[in-house]
Amino acid sequence: MPKHTIWILLILFAAALLRLVQLSDIPPGLTHDEADHGLAAWGVVNGIRPIYFTVGYGREPLFDYATAGLMTFLGPSFMAGRLTAAYLSLIMIAGTYAWVRKSFGEKTALLTVTGLAVSFWPVMTGRQALRSISLPALFVLAVLLYWLAIRQRSKWSGRERGARNELDQAKRTWFSFLSTIRSPIIYYFLSGLILGITFYTYFPARILWLLFPSLLVFLALFDRQRFRNVWRGSLLMMLVAGI
Repeated sequence: MPKHTIWILLILFAAALLRLVQLSDIPPGLTHDEADHGLAAWGVVNGIRPIYFTVGYGREPLFDYATAGLMTFLGPSFMAGRLTAAYLSLIMIAGTYAWVRKSFGEKTALLTVTGLAVSFWPVMTGRQALRSISLPALFVLAVLLYWLAIRQRSKWSGRERGARNELDQAKRTWFSFLSTIRSPIIYYFLSGLILGITFYTYFPARILWLLFPSLLVFLALFDRQRFRNVWRGSLLMMLVAGI
C-alpha cells in the first residue's frame, strides 16, 4: 500500500474518532437549533416534505432530509442529526484531500486535512446536528469535479489534435464521438449538479457560487488561452447549477 494512502487512512481514522467518540454526551445537551433540526427531520420521516423549512428564521432542507434518512433506521433520536454532521465532516475532509493533492501536491494535502481533522471548529461542526457542515462538504466536491474537468479538458484537446493529424475525415467523425464520451463534459455536469445542491445546504451558498464566474473573469484578464479552453464548460456547469 502506498505511503500516502496509509497516511490519509490514519488521518481519517483520527478524524472519525474525534467526531464519533462519546457523540451522545459531547457537547452536552441540545441547542435549540439541534432540536429544531431533529423535529423537522422526524416530520420528513412522517411525510412532511417542504422544499424550505420555515421554523425559526427559516433554513435550507438538505441536512434535515439527510438526517431523516438515518432516522428511518434509528428512530426519533438526536443522534441521527449528530451522526449526519459527523459523516458530512468526514466527506469534507476526504474531498479536500482529493482536491488539494491534485492541485498542490501530497504534502500540502496531508497537512491541510490534518488541520481539518484535529482543529477545534471542524471538529465542533462535525459533532453538532447543525446544517452548516453540509455546505463545505458538498462545495469542495463541486470544486474537485470542476478541477478535474479543467485537467481532463487539456488531455482531451491533446488527443483530439493528435487524431486530426492521423485520421481521415470519416475516422475523425468516429473519433470525435468517442472523445465526447471521454470528454470533460461529465465532470462539468456533475460539478454543476453538486453546486446547485449546495443551495439547499446553508445560506452562504447564495454568494459562494460566485467563485466560479470570478475565476472566469480572472482567466479572461490574465490567461486567455486557458479561458478559451474552459469558458464553455464553465457556463454549462453554472447553467446546470442554476437549473
